[in-house]
Amino acid sequence: MVECRIGIAMTTLLTLTAMFASVRESSPIVSYVKAVDYWMIACIFFVFAVLFEFALLVWFGLTKEPEADEAHEETGDEGDFELREKLRNGGFDEPGVKIANGKRRGSKLEGAEMAKKIERMVVPVYLITFIIFNLIYWPWLLGSSGFFDWEVDPTYNAPYDED
Repeated sequence: MVECRIGIAMTTLLTLTAMFASVRESSPIVSYVKAVDYWMIACIFFVFAVLFEFALLVWFGLTKEPEADEAHEETGDEGDFELREKLRNGGFDEPGVKIANGKRRGSKLEGAEMAKKIERMVVPVYLITFIIFNLIYWPWLLGSSGFFDWEVDPTYNAPYDED
């Protein structure tokens, strides 16, 4: 599902970039960083981090496939097409295949296991980090903007005044 995952992440990244450009264009020019800038930069960072992590997963998942010579060395059978296919796909249990340190040498199994471990570890880290960011950002924004000090003027009735 590499194409789907990259497509969704890139679409999200490009959409956030376009939104960020639109917000910056429509907001007043000031010499300081606005709260919406912090929000947009954080969102872009999270999506970029997901793309970077996925690139690492693909890299770990694409370890060196056994070449035909390696397959022949390991099995001693030069004409076994099915075994070579199993070696390429990482799904084999033939006794002629050498196993080094409990791992099948030359298969994608080592890289795929590493990618699964990284994925299981990183997804909760992203979730917890985004929750922490929100727990810091929103109280800061609402507190520093004076949102909680806002009062309604009970005498104000401008939209309903009949002049």
